[in-house]
Amino acid sequence: MNLRFIEPQKRYFQAIHSFNPNLVCFIEAVTIENNVKTIIETMPSTAKDHTYSIELLEFMVSWLRRNKASDFY
Repeated sequence: MNLRFIEPQKRYFQAIHSFNPNLVCFIEAVTIENNVKTIIETMPSTAKDHTYSIELLEFMVSWLRRNKASDFY
């Protein structure tokens, strides 16, 4: 059942990335060691102001209203 959510979840994160590219990072899974290294190198060391912004929340709500998960399977 979880596999049915992969595509809708990917589109959701792509939409957030289009709104704010610094908020979402896509990494290609290669090996566990490489994945961990990439995540550590990519993670910000401090919280970002935009993380809890009303603009981001409004964008997410608007996008979710237009893009139902059931539309993708």
